[in-house]
Amino acid sequence: MYFGFYDKQRKVSYSFSQERLQSELQIGAFSSPSGITQDGAFISLLRSGLLLQLHESGSKINDDLMKILENSNEDDNPILFIYSLK
Repeated sequence: MYFGFYDKQRKVSYSFSQERLQSELQIGAFSSPSGITQDGAFISLLRSGLLLQLHESGSKINDDLMKILENSNEDDNPILFIYSLK
């Protein structure tokens, strides 16, 4: 899956593969954006169970996210991932 973005001010478009974003952000896996904040940041869902499985299989997960996952289990509600691209 690819995500495309258009910068209106610079009149430039960008495209990123989901794999690249997941790898660079060290978040394992995330859903397509399900909303945006008032500031224009994206909101996606992170599934605790899936992220724990990915970590156990050797995927690099961000240290701050790991702190949250250490207190999570597969049945917990999704984690809201709020991010913007610069």
